[in-house]
Amino acid sequence: MNLKQLVKEALENRDCCTATKPTKAPILNESLAPREILSEGLKYHIDNNKPLTEHVYRAGSTAYFHLWAEARALYSRGILDFYGDDLDILTETHLGEFSIYEGKKVPLDFIMEEEVPVREINLSGEGVKNIVKRVFNDSKLLDFLNFSNFRDFLAFIKTGDLDDYYDIIDDIEKYDQQLAEILNEAKNTSLDDDTIKQIKDDIKSFPKYQKRGFESFKKEVCKRYKITPKQLEDILSGELTEAKSKPKKKNPPIGKPMRGGSKKFYVYVKAPGGKIKKVSFGQAGMSAKINNPEARRAFAARHDCKNKKDRTKASYWSCRLPRYAKLLGLKSNFSGFW
Repeated sequence: MNLKQLVKEALENRDCCTATKPTKAPILNESLAPREILSEGLKYHIDNNKPLTEHVYRAGSTAYFHLWAEARALYSRGILDFYGDDLDILTETHLGEFSIYEGKKVPLDFIMEEEVPVREINLSGEGVKNIVKRVFNDSKLLDFLNFSNFRDFLAFIKTGDLDDYYDIIDDIEKYDQQLAEILNEAKNTSLDDDTIKQIKDDIKSFPKYQKRGFESFKKEVCKRYKITPKQLEDILSGELTEAKSKPKKKNPPIGKPMRGGSKKFYVYVKAPGGKIKKVSFGQAGMSAKINNPEARRAFAARHDCKNKKDRTKASYWSCRLPRYAKLLGLKSNFSGFW
């Protein structure tokens, strides 16, 4: 078989290679109902061969929910046939339906973003310079932003778009909030003798001849051991002694993806036998294009998402990233699946 024939066969079977399931527009069973009963939205999708996951209406709009509700009603009566992700949504979710929560009418199975007040952010050269300076002075923040080193961060800053800058600022604010919570908890945290000795050894490890950077180094030690600057001074002066007990270890949240860790995201899952496992996933420095239908289908095909069933593997969570967009702070108008 020659190359031309192989290419031809690949194009003829592209549905199986570009998506987890065949992606087709709805099909009307004209023997059961005439075309005239369909709304203009459904007619548009059928005429243009577009599945409902590539909806014509803005996600979250009244017309958007009406379209899914109409599709669900016609599917239940056998008037319309659906395929791929459309069929999954109609059979596995309640998208298009509403319920009452705390006295308000809310859509079911739809990822909603909290309304955030508009704010002014300095994205001029000086603003970017301040971001770079902030990260340069805090190696823990560099890790929090999921960059292996400062050079990677600089490269990202140079090539990033406007949304990337906003995301970095949001991440810095989250980092500051987490750090404040850690330091607040540390006020009542007790330390044993071994930990106090480690802290003293770390301080002594700083070169005596290098005076510059010592204050930053002390801040780094405080973050490392989750203590306040006042506690560090007490340790160095010998005023802090062995505590009565260690703080209790809290169980991590199961099945809720979060930002951070050794990669872009991480999640705790229960492995066989009941053991809790941390799964890191997502490539640092790369944007998840979950609002781009072509990118989603290409990703699903490349990673064979339809066969990823093991929750203890990174691939399982990467393939299901759109479902957890709100938890991860992603800006998404896509409520379906890869």
